[in-house]
Amino acid sequence: MSTTPPLLLTPMQLLDINTRLGLEHRRLSKAIDSALRRYGLTHAKFEILDALVSATTPITLVPLAGQLQRHWTTTSSTIERLETQGLAVRYRNPDNRRQSLVETTTRGRTTHAAARQSLQTLIESTQLLPYHRHPTAWFAPARTSTPKPCE
Repeated sequence: MSTTPPLLLTPMQLLDINTRLGLEHRRLSKAIDSALRRYGLTHAKFEILDALVSATTPITLVPLAGQLQRHWTTTSSTIERLETQGLAVRYRNPDNRRQSLVETTTRGRTTHAAARQSLQTLIESTQLLPYHRHPTAWFAPARTSTPKPCE
C-alpha cells in the first residue's frame, strides 16, 4: 500500500506564490528591458548577440536558432536588425554557398560587453528580486494585504 506524501503547500500558498512570481516577472522584465534599451538592444537581440560572442567561429543560422530554441525565420529577422545596427555581419559560407555565416562585429562585441555589464549590475542590485537571496521567503504564509500594483 503506497501512501501519498503530505502536501508541502496549501492551495492558497500555491496561488500566492504564483501571484508573487507574476509580479516579480513583470518587474524583472521592465528592469531588463530598460538595461538593454540603453544599448539599442531587446531581449531577443541580446540573446543572439550573446550566442554569437560566445561562438568560437562564425555560425550558420539553423544551429544558432536551434541553440536559442527559436524558429530560424525569427532568428534571421533579428539578425537582420543586428546587421542594420552594425552589430553583426552575415555572409555566404565559402564551403557551402547555400548557407550564410553570422558573426559579431567589433561594435557588436563592444555593445555586448557594455550591455552584459549593465545586466550584471542589475543582478547585483539589492532591489532586483527581494527573494533571490532568501528563496524560502516564497513559502511564507499567504499575504494579508493587497500587493502594490507594478509601477
